[in-house]
Amino acid sequence: MPKNERTLQMMKDYVELHRQGLSIAEIARRYHLSTRTIYTRLQEIADAAGVPRESLLDAPDKGKNHFGCTPKPVAPVDISKFHARCEHITTELTALQEEVSKSIEELEIMGQLLNEEDYHE
Repeated sequence: MPKNERTLQMMKDYVELHRQGLSIAEIARRYHLSTRTIYTRLQEIADAAGVPRESLLDAPDKGKNHFGCTPKPVAPVDISKFHARCEHITTELTALQEEVSKSIEELEIMGQLLNEEDYHE
């Protein structure tokens, strides 16, 4: 299949445009080509660029998440507040663990007493 000037220019520019985040469809529109033309030429582009063809198929994320929206900036974490909160949670968990252990001991004692009552009847 002969290559026209638009196809040759697209092949020259493809890798850079792909790195900028343009999809195959966007590149095709830019050069007034069909996406089929681009797919047909991908192996030649990959060989010239020294990259696997598959890497030219993956659309760069353009800084977006998997849902297609740009994440909002997040405020920096105050590490001292984070550590204080972790210590507070650790204290609460230790107290809860002690309560559970105490309850288990009480249940074991009650079970032993019930077994002794059954034994004496």
